[in-house]
Amino acid sequence: MWLILLALCAGALLAATSGAIAGSLCDSSGGVIQGTLVEGREAGSDVVRRAITNEAGAYQIPGLRSGTYQVLASHASFEDVGAGTDYSFRR
Repeated sequence: MWLILLALCAGALLAATSGAIAGSLCDSSGGVIQGTLVEGREAGSDVVRRAITNEAGAYQIPGLRSGTYQVLASHASFEDVGAGTDYSFRR
């Protein structure tokens, strides 16, 4: 009984101290882009988390510490423009 309660409390604590970045990628005509590498780079550190878009063009980068992340996407069929989007979240 105590072990289950402890596991539930630990899960709640982890959920409160981390976050995720999720989304989907599509081209200018609205077609989904599967197989795209999406990177979330934490500002001020060497932490990089990666995900690959699925058949619906969706991705999720879970387990991120609170902070600011630059999100970059790259795919072999598309030109890399070297720009990203910054996302911040706080606890």
